[in-house]
Amino acid sequence: MTTRLESQFDLTESISDQRRYGERLIRFAERSRSAPLTENQFQILVTNVERLTSLGLSLEQDLSGIRWLQSTDRVGMVSLVTDGKTLLIQVTAKIADADLFRMVDRTFGRLPVQDEDAEAQVRQSSLSGVFLRYWTAQILAFLQKGTFRDFHYRDRWESGRIRGKPLLREYVRYSVPRAKQQVVPTRSIEFDTNVVENQIIAYTVTIAMALVVQFDLQNSKQILSDLRKAMSYLTGVSTDRISKNSIQNLRYRRNTERFRPVHELCRYLLEGSSISLDSGRRIQFASFNLHMPTLFQRYVTSLFKTVFGSRHVGDRRSLTFATGFGGRPIVLDGLIRNGNRAVVVEAKYRSIKRVDEELVLGQVPESHVYQTVAYMGHVDVRASEGIIVYPIWEEGPPIVLTLPVTDFGWSQRQSSQGKQIRLLGIDLSASYQDVTREMSLQLGDLIS
Repeated sequence: MTTRLESQFDLTESISDQRRYGERLIRFAERSRSAPLTENQFQILVTNVERLTSLGLSLEQDLSGIRWLQSTDRVGMVSLVTDGKTLLIQVTAKIADADLFRMVDRTFGRLPVQDEDAEAQVRQSSLSGVFLRYWTAQILAFLQKGTFRDFHYRDRWESGRIRGKPLLREYVRYSVPRAKQQVVPTRSIEFDTNVVENQIIAYTVTIAMALVVQFDLQNSKQILSDLRKAMSYLTGVSTDRISKNSIQNLRYRRNTERFRPVHELCRYLLEGSSISLDSGRRIQFASFNLHMPTLFQRYVTSLFKTVFGSRHVGDRRSLTFATGFGGRPIVLDGLIRNGNRAVVVEAKYRSIKRVDEELVLGQVPESHVYQTVAYMGHVDVRASEGIIVYPIWEEGPPIVLTLPVTDFGWSQRQSSQGKQIRLLGIDLSASYQDVTREMSLQLGDLIS
């Protein structure tokens, strides 16, 4: 049976990249090892070994002296510059470009791209640039809807003609004691584009531009053109550094609520990117990565929200439960509440194969099962069932695979019937509509 991993690389593209980059490019899949490293590659990597962790990479060597890179479950790119020599490392996903695009698209709420051509360009991008191309298309489409202005207070210290409301307390406290009675502090309300909602976008656009330039993507010119066009809608907006926490803690009002999904996209790009400059302000190191387990968990949340609606709890704060005695709280990936019935949902980025029931169960780590059972028994959860969701990368039906795992012991005070856990395998190459339709059929007893 042909797997997504075996079919993802296009031979023509691989040959083209090899001719273009030569040994300046190292490309391999997540959770695997690279081809043996050349001496030049090894020397650059040794110099930057601490920076490899940004993409979850480690430098390995066997007893015979063969060296290679080992990847984890992060996909993306790292650009390293040492003594004028550049090395580009690309870790690809096990799923195809279009499937990764679908996961990203659904994870961030399906912001409308500007037209069908823009979406087609995103889908045709190489895997290394699929998120940056998608991000650029979404941001540009959002900004093209109109320039956002908001009011803010502006304080001035003025002499002569006074604009705004005089601040008498500040006048008495500062101007009078300094014998500057002619200087009057004032406060006025102004409408401006240089507000935090726009500043978040402007700063993230500058980061995206630096990443595109450093990674030298196949469609860099088009992406940079669109990013510059996006900046033209943000004239006068500050590009000072914005932290991820600032975005997360931002409070939205009724007129700014539409920024929430856009800012989530910006936060995700900032979380995955890292740029270092040397003393001459030149980029010495740039990386961008997608943490596939996190992306998969968010995709699963979107699927369950579509199927179960308000009965599915997906907000992280509502899924966090204290363990008592100062212990670390538990955080569920999802929770279905239907009347008095509760079902714990856990998403695990580990593939399972479409074979008979016994062999599939053999692929599931006991730790996943026992963790889910422990979550089900939490005093504030008290779930009667659990669902562990896994990705399926192999082609062919069924799209959704469910298997029961029953008879896990429960304390006699609570129940003597045990607890049921279902294994849910989701085909990441299937369309979102097909997956949600099959989930509705497979999990229909939980919906009614």
